[in-house]
Amino acid sequence: MGPNSKVENRSALPIRDLLTPKILSVLLNYACLALVDIAYQCVVPVFFSSRPSTGGLGLPPSAIGFILGAQGIISGIVQVNAYPYLRRTLGARWLYRLGISSFIITWSAFPIMHHLMMRSDEDDVGGIRFFTPALWTVLCLQQASTIIGNMCYGK
Repeated sequence: MGPNSKVENRSALPIRDLLTPKILSVLLNYACLALVDIAYQCVVPVFFSSRPSTGGLGLPPSAIGFILGAQGIISGIVQVNAYPYLRRTLGARWLYRLGISSFIITWSAFPIMHHLMMRSDEDDVGGIRFFTPALWTVLCLQQASTIIGNMCYGK
């Protein structure tokens, strides 16, 4: 160390002093966000691929890949273009609240889509169930609400 450098004698802060109520609130909110988002990311491929008789949509892997790939591309475009504006306009707290609230739509869409799938008529060729416009609408709303939910992660 040079002659002009200042060296402070600091002792390590106990972890209890660092975990203030405000810090604990931030940690708990982020943990809840991660849990809800990761659980969704794990459940969606299983739901999409499971047979309708077991509670899923019975989609082939190519359709699942297309849906999730399109959602990823659109999410990237929306995040880059809309996030800065929304953060300036709403603020971090309200954007977080909006994002967490959007997961209500995300998770509610699963039973609605299954119900719509079970109500759809079977095709004559091979017994394949086709998506109705209502089912596509709910699927698109689910994917859009996921994009909004991902804005919670912030900068």
